[in-house]
Amino acid sequence: MAVPVKEPRGDTRQRLLTVAAHLFRTKGYAATSTREIARHLRIQTASLYHYIRSKDQLLFEIARQGLEELEAEVRPIVFSALPPLEKLRRFIETHVTIILRYRDKHAVMLAELNALPARSRRAVVALRDRYEGLVARVLEEGQAAGVVRADLPVRYLRLALLNLLNWSIFWFRPDGPLAPDEVGRMLSSVFIDGVAVGASRPGGGGGLRGRAARGSDGTPAPGG
Repeated sequence: MAVPVKEPRGDTRQRLLTVAAHLFRTKGYAATSTREIARHLRIQTASLYHYIRSKDQLLFEIARQGLEELEAEVRPIVFSALPPLEKLRRFIETHVTIILRYRDKHAVMLAELNALPARSRRAVVALRDRYEGLVARVLEEGQAAGVVRADLPVRYLRLALLNLLNWSIFWFRPDGPLAPDEVGRMLSSVFIDGVAVGASRPGGGGGLRGRAARGSDGTPAPGG
């Protein structure tokens, strides 16, 4: 069954990336052929190679473009003079709004990264690591200001935050009750304010900064 693609406007190369991202997300990278992409663009398969060298390069360009566009939106927030907690809120809301507005591109980057050849994959991972460094910077500022809990190392807070935000790509529905910016505000509240009414944070000894995490009875947790 053919996957419906809303044909984008703009130059042919950008249209190519948009259509390919949609097909890679809905059908899977391996199951999508260059012939099918060309058919959706209403051009000959051979004409694709005027704009792109290979299907691998298409995947790389989709992932690269997604990460670079996301960083361009977030970087001014990270290096702004906003108070740390407000900076964190703005980061979360911007990140979510962008990845849901262009979810084909970002879903493909997250789900199909391992399909890239090793050299291209390393380049995308380097971009991803650079972006995650911006996330870590915001969290570190919050810890230094005493507004983000410091009993958990930043690397765990960063992983928890990005897992929460990025998973929204896979459950969000454009025709659902929430718009991308509303999802961003909801997830910002969930991460920063929590969900338990009147809950208190663990004491100084309850964090994971030590060498071993501990169970509820104070003994080392399995694998700790």
